Amino acid sequence: MNKDNNWTKTIEHLPKYADGVEVEYTWSEDEEGLPEGYELTSTSKVGTITTITNSYTPEETQATVKKVWNDAEDQDGIRPESLEVTLSNGTTVTLNEENDWTETIEHLPKYRNHGEEIEYTWSEDEEGLPEGYELTSMSKVGTITTITNSYTPEET
Repeated sequence: MNKDNNWTKTIEHLPKYADGVEVEYTWSEDEEGLPEGYELTSTSKVGTITTITNSYTPEETQATVKKVWNDAEDQDGIRPESLEVTLSNGTTVTLNEENDWTETIEHLPKYRNHGEEIEYTWSEDEEGLPEGYELTSMSKVGTITTITNSYTPEET
């Protein structure tokens, strides 16, 4: 069975009786032949149709964003109370002191398109930054992205 035959096979012209007793035909599958990560989860029969179900749980990943402020510990008192950042899948989170300017999105699919690993990226709307702040770096190590905003405090 394969994709070309829509994972379906019919055997016709089988004898209905053997030695005067109706034959009970069954299908089985060699579980050792399943691709890695797949398992046989059910076999059900309705009339002459047997359905064999294999299941696979897709691998997941997570994406963490951490905000770093390079502003002399908010010397001028203009750092925002919160800031929104958006993951490339459209998920938006709010960073603030309560969450230590860090947020993690879990249970994200790790792959798409038959095994292509998804590259998750974070972005922020720089227009949401107070005047004088600018995005000075965005670095990624593993699943953790660090976004640094800098501000040069006023001097007298």
